[in-house]
Amino acid sequence: MNTKKRLYSQTNFNHDEPKCKKMNKSKEKVVQVCGGHGHILILTQMGKVYSIGRNDHGQLGSGDNINKLFPFLINSIYFNNEKIVQVCCACNYSMALSQNGHVYSWGYGFNGRLGHGDESNKNVAHKINDNFFNKESIKLISMGLFFSFALTKTNKLYAWGENCDGQLSLGNDIDQFKPMLVDSNTYNNECIIKIACGHHHTLLLTKKQNSNSLTNIYACGSNYSGQLGMGITHDINLFQPIDSNYFEKQKIKDIKSGGHFSFALVETNNSNETKIYSWGHVGIGRMELGDSNNKNRPFQMDSSLFSGKVIQISNGSLHLFAITKQQGSNEKKVFTWGGNENGQLGLGHFNNHFKPIEINMNCFKKEQIISIDGNNSSWGNSFAVTKTGKLFVCGHNRHRELGFGHRKNINVPQLFCPDLFGNENKNSKIYNNQSFEDIVIEYD
Repeated sequence: MNTKKRLYSQTNFNHDEPKCKKMNKSKEKVVQVCGGHGHILILTQMGKVYSIGRNDHGQLGSGDNINKLFPFLINSIYFNNEKIVQVCCACNYSMALSQNGHVYSWGYGFNGRLGHGDESNKNVAHKINDNFFNKESIKLISMGLFFSFALTKTNKLYAWGENCDGQLSLGNDIDQFKPMLVDSNTYNNECIIKIACGHHHTLLLTKKQNSNSLTNIYACGSNYSGQLGMGITHDINLFQPIDSNYFEKQKIKDIKSGGHFSFALVETNNSNETKIYSWGHVGIGRMELGDSNNKNRPFQMDSSLFSGKVIQISNGSLHLFAITKQQGSNEKKVFTWGGNENGQLGLGHFNNHFKPIEINMNCFKKEQIISIDGNNSSWGNSFAVTKTGKLFVCGHNRHRELGFGHRKNINVPQLFCPDLFGNENKNSKIYNNQSFEDIVIEYD
């Protein structure tokens, strides 16, 4: 095994890199990753949150505005020492959900996107006032480019932040500086399974009360590319259902919203088959339809483009992923398509792909991928989490958010900070907020 050593000096980092402090401890297991405008949040199995990259608005939660070139462990005191179970980040701001159902946010406050009742920036995590949620416990959070949603354990939906396109489903286009209760009649009082936010539009996946088989999709917000899937192209400021006939009244398993497009994973009567439906902006993997028009209602993708049953879908703002499982085995494959100007597809080049193409699994060093996702804020990053808690990354790296110390975009999945994340017990490095001298990072 060859080991490459990269030496970085203080002048290389332009004085914005924290000191590397080596500690004797077990590696952390990654369970979730999300990307914003040049910054990344990493959630571990222990409920710890790490941040890296751009920090001009305090979006890393480090108490300053200094960029971080290596993972920064956010002090748990700012989360009131609560275990974090979900993280989100978008355009220069971040959010976290605790095991106790509390929501924390930090970073850029413009449009009221932090939900604290004002537009001030926060460079450390602040808990959103429980009174804004009527003191109810939150079980799910979701973020668009400049707006956010939170779902309570009693199925109440709250929204705040930018609302210029009606994406908050409040019946108006007024920005909201604190969480506002969304009228449940707009989604027919159905149980919300998932919230999927695009740049300026929102989807809900719901099911009928006391039913596990009947599912619906509701949509609102920006619709100039047809991303709401209703056969129209004007904006809608209250949730409305997408006609289930478009999905042949089959059970919808998952929904996703990209920058200006949407798609859904649908179950069929055949246990070995699923279908993908997509709609919205044509430039995002819709060229297999043979035309160049945006699609304002769902169209089924050609299942023959994939090998095996699609079990998971995900996306960035301009690119998409599908994980498939081969019939009669546990073998999984990863397919990708869409925009690739930053190498976010992980194919070893920077050319766009308008049809799904398989990623070489050797890139992941024979690790089993359990989830893969893209940065849905703007610039294209991609993140793959393995069964052993390792993290592979590729794509945009101009803010050095991928942890390699340089600004070059990366077009093949690379192991992210292997000295810190994974299941082996070796020396790992924790990075604090002090100045530094020369350090050597080793990658296998």
